[in-house]
Amino acid sequence: FLTASVMAYYGIAFILSEVPARLAVSLCARVLYPALSRIYRSDKNKFIHVYIRARRWLNLVGQPLTGLLIANGDTVVRLLYDSRYQMVGPMFQVLSIRTAMGILLVPGSYALMAMGQPKYGTIATSLKTVALFLLIPLAFRAVGIMGPVWVMGLLEIVTFPVIVTGLWRAHVPVLKQD
Repeated sequence: FLTASVMAYYGIAFILSEVPARLAVSLCARVLYPALSRIYRSDKNKFIHVYIRARRWLNLVGQPLTGLLIANGDTVVRLLYDSRYQMVGPMFQVLSIRTAMGILLVPGSYALMAMGQPKYGTIATSLKTVALFLLIPLAFRAVGIMGPVWVMGLLEIVTFPVIVTGLWRAHVPVLKQD
């Protein structure tokens, strides 16, 4: 199925692409979620303002960074690793798409949890799991190793409708910025 070296290349690409995502998740879990939970209980109008402002700043910092990784991931890999690891570059670029989409979704997911609506995150995770089980084998058979990499890179697409629906139902603006 897959050689150990190809799995290692994928592992390196995945770890590199997850750095910005882990920073965003950590920031949202440690700072945004507690703040939103506290604010939601006391002032729902302020909640929306704080959520939109936090989302804006996270996107202003995170999206250009992930855009650079998507565009120049192969260069980053060439700077960090020798020529044996050239396969990591394209994988890193594709997996960085997932990171960019995740940065868009993380604040909304934490806002829903702060409002006592964790079901949307659970549904989103369940959909991703089903998509993985269905699409990874098909993608591998269709195009080889880059098929599953693209599935992983675009996987967050299945969660967008769930998180957006949750925000919409909670009357939290999805597209509005300050």
